[in-house]
Amino acid sequence: MIPESESKMPRRPTLIAGAIGIVVIVLSIGFLGSRGAIPEKIVEAEGVESVTVEIPAFTPEVAERLAKSNGFQALASYTDRGFEPSLISIAKGQTIRFTNNSKDDLWIESLGKVYPKSPKGCGESGLNSCEAIIPMDFWEFTLEHAGVWELHNKLVPSHALKISVE
Repeated sequence: MIPESESKMPRRPTLIAGAIGIVVIVLSIGFLGSRGAIPEKIVEAEGVESVTVEIPAFTPEVAERLAKSNGFQALASYTDRGFEPSLISIAKGQTIRFTNNSKDDLWIESLGKVYPKSPKGCGESGLNSCEAIIPMDFWEFTLEHAGVWELHNKLVPSHALKISVE
């Protein structure tokens, strides 16, 4: 049996340990709960422009051309900065798809050495989209002739692309 004098002694170490345990639990819950929170403001790097673009649904015309497409072996993406990549190598007979992922129109036009004219072509070169490709649209072209072919966006001539066909 515990002597009466010992049973009435306060249990300070137990109370302090319990209080510390509760504080640790509360702080842990608060910390873990805040880890998934979305910051109120996103800080952007200096000199970097942030652009948000809404991507519209395909138009019926684009959906129809996609259904008729036989596929492509190379992709040239046109952005507000120009063609990406700026150099593409493909084999003779392969198709390249030009996608307009910019906010402005794109008009593919051959530069320098003129690509042989095709029955569907316009202008001097067969490598010509013959009209503007609107944003979020595409144009495909099958390259049947070997060589290095240069082209640009007729509407922004400084945006150029080289295609090496072997």
